[in-house]
Amino acid sequence: MSQTPTTGGNLYRAVYAGVAVVECHILGTVVMRRCEDCFINATQILKAADLDKPRRTRILERQIHPYEHEKVQGGYGRYQGTWIPLPGAVVLAREHGVYADLQQLLEL
Repeated sequence: MSQTPTTGGNLYRAVYAGVAVVECHILGTVVMRRCEDCFINATQILKAADLDKPRRTRILERQIHPYEHEKVQGGYGRYQGTWIPLPGAVVLAREHGVYADLQQLLEL
């Protein structure tokens, strides 16, 4: 894993197992956006919203898993989670009150 700052605020570029991402460090949590397809880690959005694990799991199962998503398990721990397309990530961030904190990452 390598990490370099971007030109703006709390965003950093990183590479995990050959996958380039942009990371946003907010509220003690890292939220990632993949460079190749703009998918965002929904699990990390919910962590940034300070939701406990049972609530995150319930939201992912009911609101995310029925739609396009990719579950990443194994490998580098920070990269794991449920990844969703950008439009869904914007909705999720707004619903859980972290859009303003993630705006820089979501509007890249």
